[in-house]
Amino acid sequence: MGALSILPQGNDPSQAKVNYFIGNDKSKWHSNIPNYNKVSLGEVYPGIDMVLMLPHNDQKQLV
Repeated sequence: MGALSILPQGNDPSQAKVNYFIGNDKSKWHSNIPNYNKVSLGEVYPGIDMVLMLPHNDQKQLV
């Protein structure tokens, strides 16, 4: 449909970190993962850049 391949880029780091402890296999657990207040998706269609922004730095808005 004309969409380009995107590579998300985190901008404006948040102070919050998240952890994912799913299942019993500790090798699949992830901790202290950074969050960002803005994520750039780059050019999603020719000539159109997309940036996702967290309103008022309020992470609960994204849940």
